[in-house]
Order: sequence, then structure tokens, then C-alpha cells
Amino acid sequence: MCTQYIEYKPRRVLNVYKHCDGAWFWNRYSANPYVGCEYGCEYCYFRAKRYFRFDWDFSEVIKVKVNAPILLRKELSKVKKDITMLGFYQPVEVKYRLIRSMLEVCAELGFPVHMNEKSDLILRDLDVLKEINERSWACVTFSIITKRKSLRIWEPKAPSVEKRFEAMKEISGAGITTGTALIPVLPFIYDDDENIEEIVRETAESGGKYVIGGSLTLGSPLTEHYLSILRENWPDLVEPTVKLFSSWKKGREKADYPKVGDVPDPAYQAKLGRKVKEICERYGLSDRIERPLHIYPPEIRSNKAVANYLFERTYRLELEGAPPHKIWAYRKAAWTIDEMEISLKNLLDERGFDGLLSLPNVGKKIAKEILQVLKEVD
Repeated sequence: MCTQYIEYKPRRVLNVYKHCDGAWFWNRYSANPYVGCEYGCEYCYFRAKRYFRFDWDFSEVIKVKVNAPILLRKELSKVKKDITMLGFYQPVEVKYRLIRSMLEVCAELGFPVHMNEKSDLILRDLDVLKEINERSWACVTFSIITKRKSLRIWEPKAPSVEKRFEAMKEISGAGITTGTALIPVLPFIYDDDENIEEIVRETAESGGKYVIGGSLTLGSPLTEHYLSILRENWPDLVEPTVKLFSSWKKGREKADYPKVGDVPDPAYQAKLGRKVKEICERYGLSDRIERPLHIYPPEIRSNKAVANYLFERTYRLELEGAPPHKIWAYRKAAWTIDEMEISLKNLLDERGFDGLLSLPNVGKKIAKEILQVLKEVD
């Protein structure tokens, strides 16, 4: 079936999130001029109803927000400057040029931009990305999960991995931060050391600065779709996949065919994260994207530095398999500090250690760590 494109004019285009995507992509906002994706990757989370609530296949019918650049200018003018995730390039972007127009809006208004892409079409707009990077910050992350031939089963219409790495080289050469999102790592298929190392090595050779790894996320009807592909191509992996997404839930292992959850066993996720980190270190890469502090007003940069530490601590605790309550303590503290409008340093000067303790979600232990980070920032 040929992809059908339908033009329409929505009332809004900017998604404003309650919290920034700490320790991952760092964006507070996102905007996409297209609803759906022609590439139709078989593992895509958009196949799950909780992300795509329409009654058509997201890869067969694409809705085009023809007024997206106009809306973006209007909506960005009403919010504080912060990182905006734009995308995703569709083949028809050659005709509509909506993403380019949206990038031009961000450049004019001084908004930093993060792109997460599979398409090398992004190179057409490299001039605008360079302008954004000069005025604030630009980052391009390429979604790449393997170089193996079997990828075509999962990504039948997406641009080749070779084209993505070639684009990464050009973007890196332009002085723009770039790297790889090894997301989703498909369990038992692409989670082996050899595959991960190949992606990390190629990223390093292409000028990338990081590789962030993340596990597969399911959800009906994606779950049924994903398992059907396994049955056809990797039938021996159906049972271990079902167990990975099911049996870690208390009581589910007693069922003859346990209900498959949306995420794999946390222990598996932690092991995967540690593996990506270890391999990245061998090649001098980071397993996190460095948040740009210079894009924020000088008076709150120390706040952001502390929040960065707390977000990073949260992620590392997840990899260590720490108790959920401890992980959430750091995450909530990170949100508190990240969203403060007054300077942490001023608060400390005026009220001392008690000032830190007066903040929501900040106890004595975390307050002491904040104090130490502030000293290091100085």
C-alpha cells in the first residue's frame, strides 16, 4: 500500500513537558510537523496504542501539519528558552520543507535544538543547524541499532545505516555535537557485545561523542506484532522474550502464558546499560549526552549543574539495581533543582544549609551532595 499524506491545520504543535528529559535527550519541548512515519519500523513504540491513538496504520497514513512553522513561532514566543526536539524527517519533507522552516524559527528565536533521526535528509538543513549551534546549541542523534543485514526485517523502509554514519561524519565535521541512540536494543538479537561494540566503534570513527543505549518498549498491539515477527524469523526467541517481559512481575511466572508487560526485567535493563557504558569507555565515548549549560541564564547555571549531577546519579543508581525509593529520591530532587527560578548559590548565601533543606524533595544526604557539587562548580 502506498503511503497517503493528508494535509491539515492543527491548533497547536509544541509539546511542553512537565520535566526535562534528564540524563537522556535533555529536551523540555518537542514538535513534529508529521503525524506518523513512512519508515514504519517494526519495533517502533508508535505501534502501541498509548502512543498512537488513531485507527490507522501510522506508516500508511501520514498527517501533515502544514501550519507547523507558524504555530511553532507563536508557541515558542510564550515559553522560556530550553531544548526543543524537532523531527522527524519524512521522504515528503523534500516537498513540504516544514522541518527546515521550523529550524529557521528556532534559529531566529535563539532556541537550542536536538534532533533524533534516521534520515540523512537532515544534511540538507545543515546550514540552519550550524546557525543554531552558533547562537545557542544544536545536537543530532542518529538512531542506529545494528549494521547486520537482518536489520532490513525491522527497518524495511528506513535509510541505510551507512548513510546515517556518513551524515554523522559530516555533522561532526561542522562542529555540531552528534552521536548514536542504540535504542531499542532488541533482546537476544542485538544485545550481544559484538553488535554493541560495532556500533560504538563506528560512532567513534564517525566523529560521534556518545552512544546511549536503551531497551525495547512494548505495549498492545505492538507486543503482538513484535512476537509475530519473532515467530516468523526467530521462533526460538519467542519464549525467552515473553519471559523477559513477564516473569519478573511477581506472580506472573505461575501463569501458563503470562501477560507480557511493556518493559523487560529491570535487572536486564541495568545489565544492558552497564554493558554499553563499559564498551563506550574503551573507545573514549560517553554513554550520556552532555547537557549544554551555556544556553541557560548565568544566574541559574549552577542550578543546572547540580541538577545534571542528580539526574546522572539517578541513572547510575538504576544501573546498580538500587531500590526504587532511592532512585526516585534523586529523580525528584533533580526535578526540584532543575526547575528552580532562584539561584541555589544565593539561597545558600542567604540561608545556609537550612536553605537547601527547605527545598521540596531535598533531605540531608542529598543536600550534602548538592553542597559539594556547588563547591566544585565554583
